[in-house]
Amino acid sequence: MSQNSYELVVKFREPFNLRKIIENEPFLFFYDDVAKRKINAFNREIEAKFRQKSEVELLCRIECEERLTGNMMSFIEKRLRYCLGADEKLGEFYALVEQDDVLSRFYNRIYGTRVPAAFDSFEAILAIICSQNVSFSAYRRMLKSIMKAYGLEGRLPTWFELLKNPENLQNTAVGYRAGYILNAARFFSRNDVFKLPEESRLRSVRGIGSYSVNLFYLIQGRDYSRFYVDVLMRRIFSQYYSFTFQSDSELEKFAKRKFGRYCGLAGLYLQQFFRS
Repeated sequence: MSQNSYELVVKFREPFNLRKIIENEPFLFFYDDVAKRKINAFNREIEAKFRQKSEVELLCRIECEERLTGNMMSFIEKRLRYCLGADEKLGEFYALVEQDDVLSRFYNRIYGTRVPAAFDSFEAILAIICSQNVSFSAYRRMLKSIMKAYGLEGRLPTWFELLKNPENLQNTAVGYRAGYILNAARFFSRNDVFKLPEESRLRSVRGIGSYSVNLFYLIQGRDYSRFYVDVLMRRIFSQYYSFTFQSDSELEKFAKRKFGRYCGLAGLYLQQFFRS
């Protein structure tokens, strides 16, 4: 069957650098070192390929075997704008980066980038569950093993695909997380994956604790005041900020004093640069 091809131009409010985002190995959206991925929308398998057009424009080529209507393309464009932070203004955050002794070393790698969100909320929570208690490289390998087990390339399975063949998870590296992933799939089978669920309801899902919730609303909700604490975050603030803390709440308060409403975003970039 021939492919139907479409083009979108995503315009940004501030300069945007796709190459630097890929080089920073983002947590969500791009899972390889190439600017393309597949998405599942309208019960269709869609491939999206991205190319920088100008410093404030991104060209996106959409390919799909089935025809996409104008309304479908409008929805896809709206989601891409959200996922890539096209409407964000980060001047205040860049100023904080310049003033910080640690992050200022990476100013050129940060300026013009965004932290991409997942295409839908289930994809985000699936990836976040897989990130629990593992290194970034192990997390990436885990996602690849899931894609392979479900015969996919360039995207994670939907909640429907997981629940249709839950036994496929046994052929992946997710381990104890399999039950948590299926719990999340059942939750999103009853909720719109293109909306953010209420936090109290998300917290009620077994296997989704404070770490997962804060990381979810930080990246997927683009709430940069959210701060999450894990082993790597503790090490970064202890080693690079010489901050001695007795509890995670003390660490969070320190981060909020230092970076204000961008403490979560600052933490994400710190983890990108010091996770190896």
